[in-house]
Amino acid sequence: RKTITKSKNYLRVRLYFGRKSIKRYRYQDIGRRGHAQRLSAQLKAGRWVTYGYIFKLSDIRNRDPTTLSMLKKLRIKYKNK
Repeated sequence: RKTITKSKNYLRVRLYFGRKSIKRYRYQDIGRRGHAQRLSAQLKAGRWVTYGYIFKLSDIRNRDPTTLSMLKKLRIKYKNK
């Protein structure tokens, strides 16, 4: 199960939903710095999971290869409107 939220400049994909068991979060760049980011969460048990992803809409519109490959892996079809 995943949720997709679109804001003015970003597309956010949320993959993990167990908030009560999360101890801390951290962002990691995917590809170029400051563009696509992966949000990781550390569970109270110590294991790290992928909580979600954040993509810049400008990267999607400009057909950035890193962003498009991640969207394809996540099976997300985004149409520019």
